[in-house]
Amino acid sequence: MSDSAIWSYRVGDSVVAVRDAGPCRAFELEPQVGERASSMRVYRVVPGIAAPFYEFGSPRCGAFNEAATVREVLRYANMSKRMLEVNVCREGSFRVLARDGRAITSITEGDVSLAITDISDGERQPVDAAQEGWRIDLPTGKYRGFGLIVDLEAALSGSQGFTGAIGVDLERMVDSYHLDSREFLIKADLRVKRIVDSVYRYHDSGDPSLLRLSALELLAALALRSGQQEYADGAQCSIEIARLVREARNFAVDHLDRRYTIEEMCRMFNMSPTVFKTAFRELYGQPYAQYLTQQRMERAEQMLARGELVLSTSLATGYESPGKFSAAFKRRFGETPSAYRCRMQG
Repeated sequence: MSDSAIWSYRVGDSVVAVRDAGPCRAFELEPQVGERASSMRVYRVVPGIAAPFYEFGSPRCGAFNEAATVREVLRYANMSKRMLEVNVCREGSFRVLARDGRAITSITEGDVSLAITDISDGERQPVDAAQEGWRIDLPTGKYRGFGLIVDLEAALSGSQGFTGAIGVDLERMVDSYHLDSREFLIKADLRVKRIVDSVYRYHDSGDPSLLRLSALELLAALALRSGQQEYADGAQCSIEIARLVREARNFAVDHLDRRYTIEEMCRMFNMSPTVFKTAFRELYGQPYAQYLTQQRMERAEQMLARGELVLSTSLATGYESPGKFSAAFKRRFGETPSAYRCRMQG
């Protein structure tokens, strides 16, 4: 734990240290062996609005979403239980996965997500996850981003406050984006990118005053865009199409030694390629081929850790050429399959 830590607390097998870091409060996940560091720094922008900055390098960053952390953030920012959350992905990617691997939330570089979060007894769960369980996934191994947390009760009861002064009608924004029913995902346009660049410039230079102004500018820019985008997050496809796509996904993952094309999958599961590709991305947060590559690498990692030979692992994950398998594995994990196997076997 850092010498300047105020205290620390445990979430499962994770330890989070909390400390004051100048104009913000820092939450730092103590890394385990071989892990990148993960942290969250929360700035109080104005009463009722906070700006967290995220640097995640481990899937255990889910500890920042647990009750102990949520309660402390709310206490620090003096917030209630119903919040508008804005998250901007600066680098990497971040997903919340259901037990079947479906992406409940998926945000990649350049994405901006908006959602309403209700906190009950400090518990915070992603939309659609409460009944099925969930876990955090970092497909690229890291996530860097920041967000805005807006206390709707405080903001909406103070129409003459800061949000009113900058011309942000939060009620209209929530209604236009239909945030009471689902998360909304947009791609940052040039104006939003410029604001995001300013936020990080002021954050990195340690200038909290200008950071706060840029954070409010972002909120105003998103309010102006409200209602101008189509939904792009959760499953927009019908229940029947969702069922077929999930069956197709399970079949493909059960047969990673074969490389089934989209056309072959569509013939087997009676869908058009356009419907399949669109629905697959909506349900799993990635294109079909990219998703299966990730599954192949995860399967390979497990097999090599158990001591399986590189050649048999290559064939079992759909790579007839060990050279191509080694190149793909090294891109994902930063070392060759042989080196990884030797390291895991001691």
